[in-house]
Amino acid sequence: MLDAIESGKIGISVHVGAWADDMRDINGQIQKMVEIKAELLRLAKIGQQMQWVACRDRLPEHGKPIDVWIVEEGYGRRSIDAEYDADERLFNTDEGDYEADDGTEIDGIVTHWMVKPADPEILQPLLEGEK
Repeated sequence: MLDAIESGKIGISVHVGAWADDMRDINGQIQKMVEIKAELLRLAKIGQQMQWVACRDRLPEHGKPIDVWIVEEGYGRRSIDAEYDADERLFNTDEGDYEADDGTEIDGIVTHWMVKPADPEILQPLLEGEK
């Protein structure tokens, strides 16, 4: 034992053990950073989807659930639960069908649309309270 202390072998094993602990900590921190980056990318994508798109710039995909901005009689309003019918070139809403703004109409048109957000997650305690 005295020979091991004098040769420094015990000191080396203590340092190697501390180094291994440090490496595990660093690996854990790297994994957390990877998870944070993935979450930031997910949120950025959601942010891009949750913006109004002008019909003059781009029309939505056929049949995809969207929200629309309708202009009638000089006033704009949001309509939810709409979809675009590419075959008929109309936006179908609960209130009726509307044409897309192509610059020729001024009234009774959809000027903007956005991807409909996902429904919220309903938490279990809320469901249990409704029984």
